[in-house]
Amino acid sequence: MKSHEARIAYLLESVEALGDMDSPRRKVLLTLLYWKVFDGIEIPNDVTRKILSQGTNPETIYRRLRKVQERQRTVKVEINKGGHI
Repeated sequence: MKSHEARIAYLLESVEALGDMDSPRRKVLLTLLYWKVFDGIEIPNDVTRKILSQGTNPETIYRRLRKVQERQRTVKVEINKGGHI
């Protein structure tokens, strides 16, 4: 399988657990399985379970990252305009 889309479709069709989970956890499990199956990254099952049960959703982290970056850009614009912080 060459394309990312084909690989994702394969996992969705092959792994029953992906259909039984709520959307955020499903995406995390899909990511972990993709890394394991197609990228050859060894992630022990106990680590996978711990990430699913205790890990912060990566989308939450990325949204916060975008907010922080936007604030930083705003501060830089203000400084460049001669404003004070």
